[in-house]
Amino acid sequence: MFCQLEKDEKTYNLSKKYLSFLKNNNKNCVFIFENELQRDEIKQHLILNKTSKDLETYEAEIWIKNHANNFRIYLNSIKILTLMIHVKEEEYTYELFAALVDKYNNCKKIIECIF
Repeated sequence: MFCQLEKDEKTYNLSKKYLSFLKNNNKNCVFIFENELQRDEIKQHLILNKTSKDLETYEAEIWIKNHANNFRIYLNSIKILTLMIHVKEEEYTYELFAALVDKYNNCKKIIECIF
């Protein structure tokens, strides 16, 4: 259900998107928001591999088959991290992000037992 998180730009940016979603009291369902994140991830994959940007391609199907589950596990982990950030109520900096990633990774085994 969860994975270790890296202190990288991608995770940092996704956590900022979740935090913004949470703080703006977005009326959209979180699943719609996550579908948009996954769509963007697939599009980026297609661009990096110099294939069509069209999500209706065989390459997109292969990405979904091979990576969708792991990507959702990654997003689940970022959601837990986002809750930790939200509770802190501090300015969200990369340094805070990095410190909380360490704390999340240390608590991951306990978190997995809850769900």
